[in-house]
Amino acid sequence: MKFTCPVQEFKTQLAAAGRATAQRSLNPAWGKVLIKAAELDQLVTLTGFDGRMGIQANLTAEVTRTGSLAVSPSLIQEIVTQAAGETLTMTTKGEQLFLASGPSQYEISGSDGELFPVVPEVEAPLMLEVGQEDLAAALQGTLFAASTEEGKQVLMGARLTFDETGLEVAATDGHRLAIAQLSQGGFNSLEVTIPARALGEVERALKAARDRKTEGEKLKMMVGSTQAAFFFPHQTITTQLMDGQYPNYRKLLPPSFKYHVTVERRLLLAALSRVAVLADKHNPVVKMDIQEADQQLTLTVNTPDVGKGEESLPAQIAGGDLTVAMNTRYLTQGLKVLSGNEVHLELNGPLTPVIFQSRGVIHVTYLVMPVQLRS
Repeated sequence: MKFTCPVQEFKTQLAAAGRATAQRSLNPAWGKVLIKAAELDQLVTLTGFDGRMGIQANLTAEVTRTGSLAVSPSLIQEIVTQAAGETLTMTTKGEQLFLASGPSQYEISGSDGELFPVVPEVEAPLMLEVGQEDLAAALQGTLFAASTEEGKQVLMGARLTFDETGLEVAATDGHRLAIAQLSQGGFNSLEVTIPARALGEVERALKAARDRKTEGEKLKMMVGSTQAAFFFPHQTITTQLMDGQYPNYRKLLPPSFKYHVTVERRLLLAALSRVAVLADKHNPVVKMDIQEADQQLTLTVNTPDVGKGEESLPAQIAGGDLTVAMNTRYLTQGLKVLSGNEVHLELNGPLTPVIFQSRGVIHVTYLVMPVQLRS
């Protein structure tokens, strides 16, 4: 294998493929990236695969000899990041990789590219197209709520529901729930659970597309019985679908509410950020006093042996007075991803779900379970 390409482009695509590698694995190949050069296509493809998710990133290059080699992505990334030249040339001899850029010359050990595991193809796929900008907003508004606990496997994914009305994306960790609705009609009925880690890579690629001002385009994706794939101009992200029954999250949403609050989102977020400084690090709780007569919302954090903080801000309130407590971290994360100038809070009592809603590019609903206050 021998090729020459721009340093910056190679570094970008190597970083993408490297995010699909496994840091700790019984299979050493899952911790490497396959570099494959094709002379006929003048194309270099970088592939990372951890047994569940695969990322194939490609770039055009001056390829003079076809070949492949699997290497450690972190080692190559460190070298390329500090490369002195604007281009780099990679050559293989056996299982050795020779890298040259400007005055720099390196020799790195690799492994036979022919033994690198094959990324599974999507079998019997359903082809779908989703607006890039809308999907990016939906993922940003939901993925933060997915679980990170290995013991909650199915909750480490997001539920995607396609039907004739559009697409709904939902994620929950059992304490909060985020739902984003896209009103793009014409889909066949389909429900799948996709790992949040893979969808995070999709979101990252969508943001890169937005930076290249291609957000008006549609994202093509395929969903099969066990795999899903997302196609970008220079990347393909493939992932296993998750097994297990996803919770019926819709039953958590009350049909009606007694209390209604509308408040400026950034004002609430800023006030919360200030009082949260005093919150207990292991059990961060903020008390929210809803005062209809004063049309005021008061946030209070009171942590023994630390201190007390209080912030008041104007709000539009209907339904009466109420005190409810919530996890400051959950509340902060939700307010950060909600869009729009105003956020709407709806609830029925101090221990019932608190619903936050905003309307920006898409409709996002965020549910937080309250905390019971100690007397």
